[in-house]
Order: sequence, then structure tokens, then C-alpha cells
Amino acid sequence: MEKQKLLTIGEISKFTGSSIKSLRYYEQIGILKPDFINPETSYRYYSFDQIYLIEVIQFCVELDIPLKDLIKFIDQNETIDYGSLLSYGKKIAEKKLQMIQDGLKFIASAEHEINLVETYKREKKPYYREMKEKYFYATPCSFPMNESQRSKSLAQLFSELQTHESRGFELLDYGLFIEYFPTGFQAYVFVEVPKRMKALDHVKTIPAGRYVCQQNEEECLHQATHLFSELFKANDCLLVIESELFASRYQISKPIKELKAIGLYIR
Repeated sequence: MEKQKLLTIGEISKFTGSSIKSLRYYEQIGILKPDFINPETSYRYYSFDQIYLIEVIQFCVELDIPLKDLIKFIDQNETIDYGSLLSYGKKIAEKKLQMIQDGLKFIASAEHEINLVETYKREKKPYYREMKEKYFYATPCSFPMNESQRSKSLAQLFSELQTHESRGFELLDYGLFIEYFPTGFQAYVFVEVPKRMKALDHVKTIPAGRYVCQQNEEECLHQATHLFSELFKANDCLLVIESELFASRYQISKPIKELKAIGLYIR
């Protein structure tokens, strides 16, 4: 073995940009074996050609391909099946690209909502918002309910939804809503889901329309009959939703609430 033709672990670290700690880790998991180990000093030495293997490892790291999967493409003779690896990497990259695109759509949606919220921020009187059709995964609840009960109920809904497909990158509501009827009312705790999940059990379709809205720093769903008294006078059935506003400056301990109300059946 002509050691002078080999690279020290420090040299190959410098050439590839991989830290010495990373190189040792790659050896530990079996994907990068030193070309020579000095039996007296235990110093590691690498051939120049192993730089290409390190670049492949870096490629896998960048694409979030688990390094344990890389072993599948290296046989006992340390031959790398680049064709299969690149095909596998392409699928991973396409999935990652889709996630990035979905993330950008989420950001655009969030920015739009923030701009809309800022338009009505701190309104002292009711205002109108056009709302598209929504889908609420909901369960009946007692009303009024305290913050602890609300949090536990929401946590239960989120837990149940974990057994279904991911909600993905979407700006979705959660909170409480009440359906008012001439004979009484029914309250629900809800988590909004995307349209593709509307066929799930316990999903209620919330109608599109022009909603009367009111902001408040405190929970105010119990004041709905007072805040929307004119709407109650004109309709036999109403839907009132309470959720948190997605504002540019969001105070976690005291988020701004928004009530949204719409008449379902006009007298």
C-alpha cells in the first residue's frame, strides 16, 4: 500500500467539505470504509476516488435520503448502482419539491389572510367578509365551556384526525360554532379540514356566503345573540363561528377572536 498516494481524513474533509466527525460516522454505518487504516496509529487514509462516494453521500443528505438506504445500492464489492440510486433520488427530490411548492402556497395563503385581517383589525363594530364553503370535523359539546374543556376537546379532534391523511400545508380554522334553531341551539368544537377530506364521518359542510363578523380579545361566542341581534331577528336559523384570527403579530397567550355569523333560513 503506497500510503503517500492516499489522503488523510483531514485532507479528504477539506476537499469534500464533510466534517471529520461526519466521515467517521459514514464509516461507522458502513457506507464509507477507509482505503487504509494504519494498524499502529489507527489513522484513516482514503483514495482520491472515494471523493465521488462522499459526493454521493452528500447528495443523499441534501435530498433527505436516509443514509441507511444508501447501503442498498452498494454491493459487497463496493460497486455503486448509480442508475438505481439516481432514480430513487429523483423520486425523493420530486416529493420534496412538491412539499416546497405546497409550502409556498401556504405562505401565499397566510399572507393573504394576514392582509385581510389587517384590513379589519381592531374593528369596534361588525363588518362583512365573503367566506368560501368550508368543512369542519366537529363533535357536539356543552356550552358554555371553559378553556380547559375547549383545549381537551380540540386535542381529541386533532388526535382523531391523525389516523387519516395529513391535512398538509393549509391555513385551516379551529374553534367552536353554534347552530341556532327556533327550538334551541347545538354547540360544536371543530377543526377545519380540506375539501378532499369532506367525506369523513363527523364532517359538517359550512356554507359559503357573506358573514357578519366581529372581533374581540376575549371569547365572545356567548354574546352572539346580543352582537348579532338584527341577524337573529331576521332569521329562524343561524350559524355562528368563533375562531382565532391569523394576524401579523400573534399573541399566543391572548389571540384575537373573531365571530362570524350567517343566517341560514330567512323569516
